[in-house]
Amino acid sequence: MRSVKIRNGITLRLLDESDAQAAFAVHSAATTGLSGDIVRKDSLNFIREQINDGFVVGGFTEKKSLVAYAALTASNIAIHNIADLLQLKLEIRKRFCLLDGVAVHPDWQLRGLHHALIAERLCYARDLGKDIIGVTVSPRNLKSLKSLIDTGFLVVQATFLYGGYERLVLTRNLGNSLDTEYICIKPVDIERFDEIVEAIGSGFCGFELSWDEQGKVFMNFGSRIYKTKPA
Repeated sequence: MRSVKIRNGITLRLLDESDAQAAFAVHSAATTGLSGDIVRKDSLNFIREQINDGFVVGGFTEKKSLVAYAALTASNIAIHNIADLLQLKLEIRKRFCLLDGVAVHPDWQLRGLHHALIAERLCYARDLGKDIIGVTVSPRNLKSLKSLIDTGFLVVQATFLYGGYERLVLTRNLGNSLDTEYICIKPVDIERFDEIVEAIGSGFCGFELSWDEQGKVFMNFGSRIYKTKPA
């Protein structure tokens, strides 16, 4: 079992079934006051099933208290649903997995744990031979959305999931360099879901968040810049 020390004395390790109740407590604390259009509400049984699938990473304090967790899904129905939505070809599906839920206790938010949990799950994905990674997030969950974009994920689809809530679908190819450049064609108000759908339908991907002087948030959509290699 991998165990990784990170900042602020937190240790990451895979969870087992005995950790399910503590993970559910973290989830409950993290989602208190948040509606379903911002974050998916998971049950204890759902979290236990994710843990039993084998790839839920937990963050523990020096006193062994669980303060964060995040799931990687490699083979359940959610994988097939998102793969169908993205119309992935068979050879790509074999390399595809999903970041399927994350929660950080409010007392431990804004300390870099979300980024660390993304990075650790990507390591497990590589171990499993998966290099095409998907994830869904509400356009109103700006913390998670920014963390994902900052770690190389691109918005490639927008749809309604989890009972009809607006969700963005992001992907990352672990074989692509993080310093790939994109050119902004169309900034879209993050609250205009219909315009996000339109931008994606035009063949653009969302690669960056920006803010105007009034604090309004925009998703910058555009195309990858292909540089000509020197002769």
